[in-house]
Amino acid sequence: MSEVQKKMDALKTEQARGSYDIARYYERHNKWAGALIYYNEVLLKDPNSKFAEDARLRIDAIKKRQEK
Repeated sequence: MSEVQKKMDALKTEQARGSYDIARYYERHNKWAGALIYYNEVLLKDPNSKFAEDARLRIDAIKKRQEK
């Protein structure tokens, strides 16, 4: 893997982390629609990051909450 590719991957992971942090903020404030948007951004920016699996779980939890 080239140095450029490594840096691009690191940037994508950092962007995913930022979206994840914003999603957590919205979730803490019971702003479910905002949280879903940013958790989905995590999956779009870096679907293989360490944040992606937790984002998927949080999306499922929020959707179940909304079904009630």
